[in-house]
Amino acid sequence: MLFGASPVLIAQAAAGGGPSPLFLVAGVMLVWYFVLIRPQVQEQNEHKEMLTALAKGDSVVTRGGLIAKVIEVRDSELLVDLGSTKARLEKEAVARKILPDAGKA
Repeated sequence: MLFGASPVLIAQAAAGGGPSPLFLVAGVMLVWYFVLIRPQVQEQNEHKEMLTALAKGDSVVTRGGLIAKVIEVRDSELLVDLGSTKARLEKEAVARKILPDAGKA
């Protein structure tokens, strides 16, 4: 079965009474690209841009859920302040940047 295509459609296509199976597969692949692949690539690019734009004084949330303030930005890592301690953190471990006005609601 071709990605949910009914056997009736496949039989019609084989008999010449409908769209070809190649056309159906191409349509499914096109939908798959626009629904799943393209949004994920866009999200990855936005995350990469956010990581390169990190600067001293930014507040970030790590993938582990820690909230930290950036003290120093290096090539592939950050020096962050976790409140009572400082730590080195790989840039890829940053999940998102906290906007300055996010806590003022």
